[in-house]
Amino acid sequence: TEWFDGSVGTFAQNDALACRVDKPCQVESVPRIVFDQLGLGIIVVFKPPGWEVDDDEKPPVGRRLTGFLQHTYPWSVVMRDGEHAYGIIHRLDLPSSGLILAGSTFEGYYHIKWQLDTGKIVREYVVLCHGWVSPSLQEINAPIHHIPDKHAAKKTLPSWQRTSRSTITEMGKPAQTFIRVLAHLVRGSWRFSLIICRIRTGRRHQIRAHLHHAWHPTVVDGKYTRAQILGADQQWCPRNFLHRQRLVFLDGNGREQEVVEE
Repeated sequence: TEWFDGSVGTFAQNDALACRVDKPCQVESVPRIVFDQLGLGIIVVFKPPGWEVDDDEKPPVGRRLTGFLQHTYPWSVVMRDGEHAYGIIHRLDLPSSGLILAGSTFEGYYHIKWQLDTGKIVREYVVLCHGWVSPSLQEINAPIHHIPDKHAAKKTLPSWQRTSRSTITEMGKPAQTFIRVLAHLVRGSWRFSLIICRIRTGRRHQIRAHLHHAWHPTVVDGKYTRAQILGADQQWCPRNFLHRQRLVFLDGNGREQEVVEE
């Protein structure tokens, strides 16, 4: 689809490769700044798995990305302002990794926040999921519903329904994920697909919930896979295989910036 023009590589629908997955994943443990427009207050930070973007829904259980940013930018006021999400405009789930846009000044924060709210920012992910995804599956358009843990409505539900997962339901918010299949892979008797995802909306757990809905859950996903599958995945991969590897946005001078984390 047009959403993938100019992205990493060119893969025709009939070019899916059958290859083997044998080597364990390597996990990077320290955040780092990969783009810094100091004069205009816009940065991109790489978040490793296990680091948590501050969330007003529940207390952090991982290492706080805001702590890293506040240490790196001790002069930044917005990065100490919870009402402005500590300068961070979008999140990544705790077990996931990838690029995150943030503002080190209020001007930079609102500049990129406006782009996010108007759908101007390109967010692209590389994902390994279960099963061989058909190259004809290019879009998942299914509403996502999520009740925050602190919401009063969650307390009215039976304990078995008080899940922290997002669900696909008509009462949910519109959510759209675009997919391109890069390769089909095999490990023993297990089949996997390496895919690129691009999201138009940004619902909680959007890619994980959409792929679970399509019967292709992501590798090492403790929320959206059965315990047997999770245990088999963890024998060779220590983290959720979902990585935001590309961002495209306008910088403070109105120039298009592309940041890629391979």
